[in-house]
Amino acid sequence: MNNALHLIDIHQKRMNIAFTELGLTKPASLTKSELTKSIKKLAAANEIDNAKVRLTVYRKWGGTFIPNTDECDWVAELSSIDNVDFDLNRKGLLVDIYKKEKKWSVSAKSFKSLSASFYVNAGRFAREKRVDEAFILNEKDEIIESLYSNIFYLKNDKLYTPPIEGGGLPGVMRAYVIHVLQKHGVQVFEKILLEEELHEVDELFLTNSVRGIQWVGGYKNKRFYSRQIREYSNYLNRTLSKMAEIK
Repeated sequence: MNNALHLIDIHQKRMNIAFTELGLTKPASLTKSELTKSIKKLAAANEIDNAKVRLTVYRKWGGTFIPNTDECDWVAELSSIDNVDFDLNRKGLLVDIYKKEKKWSVSAKSFKSLSASFYVNAGRFAREKRVDEAFILNEKDEIIESLYSNIFYLKNDKLYTPPIEGGGLPGVMRAYVIHVLQKHGVQVFEKILLEEELHEVDELFLTNSVRGIQWVGGYKNKRFYSRQIREYSNYLNRTLSKMAEIK
């Protein structure tokens, strides 16, 4: 955003975990400084100031299931976006729960694979149900994440998020939002979320690196407020604005 890579340190930390999980050797071209240079160069060549960056890393060819090498190549793609900050959506998202498949917590990784077939199937479900997002369940029928995002929910004046140990992706924006809210005196607790508890939730929102905080307005016949969420969104935008001024 505004020709700056936001939250690059948290992205790098998550990337390093993925390299370890995949047994890949991280190339010098993917260090913080070199990756930043490459993406800024790509943005300048395409005359883009605000974009979503998709980074794809893959093992070099050879050896099929017994690889010849742990070295890798990578591709960065930029897709232009309109938002220069994380304005909260005025219309609440509609969600449903994908139940045909479960994501097993014991085999969950910190990244999405190239095929991401599980998420594609959940996305097709969301399309068929004509909702904006689909919630994902683990083998214990706990709601752990959504298609694109991590989940936060407000219940009885306390803010919760499902624990990563349940199988959800360790989202960069999830980590940063927790950091920002805690700096503003808001306590965030990790607590599992079950389907039947959704009807007791007062406010519900999603977080990801492209949209920041997104308000969920409804699940089936249940409607959620956005009073506190608006304040949380303001905290996030003010903090990122200060970071941009420093840079």
